[in-house]
Amino acid sequence: MWRKLKDKVVNPNKVHQVIRERRSITIFKNKPVEEDAILAILDAARWAPSSNNSQPWEFVVVAEKRRKDAIADLYVEAYKKRADVSKDDKIRGKIYEILPYLEKELKVPPYLIVVCADPRKSKSYLIDTAAAVENMLLAAWELGLGTNWIDLTSTDFAKQFDVKKLKEYLFIPDEIVPVAIVPVGFPEQIPPPPPRWRIKNVLHKGFW
Repeated sequence: MWRKLKDKVVNPNKVHQVIRERRSITIFKNKPVEEDAILAILDAARWAPSSNNSQPWEFVVVAEKRRKDAIADLYVEAYKKRADVSKDDKIRGKIYEILPYLEKELKVPPYLIVVCADPRKSKSYLIDTAAAVENMLLAAWELGLGTNWIDLTSTDFAKQFDVKKLKEYLFIPDEIVPVAIVPVGFPEQIPPPPPRWRIKNVLHKGFW
């Protein structure tokens, strides 16, 4: 079996197809999305696995232009701060190069879903909520919609993002943790498949 294991899945089912075809979308069409599609995406999210079925996730669906614009401004400002603190000229230059596109990434799609978690429900609330986000991305792609996972917890960008202001804008309670922002809309451009390690590069049979 192990010798015959290949990267290409033979006759992949729908789940494998969606997993392989999904892309992170940053350029969206200015086109409305049905509310039922958002509900379907959230329904997929709530069926994610969680520690002791704690289900620590909460979702704030933002469609109002004024609030989307405010969140987009926080997004751009965080990237500017990330550039300013970077000691790598290449990283700093790349960030300033993409700044004109960043605000459109959150202002153009009709919906932003701010994914939050309640740490009181689960010690593994970040892992639990990440599973819910993954379900959202896959469900959206199956519906013909694009998304992007904007992490607010662990990256260098996240360290610069003003989560306090985000919580103020959306009246998120103090005890709740914003985990991610997921823009949802119709893709304007779909990137090519990203490179992936071959299975043999990451597989350890029986022991490392």
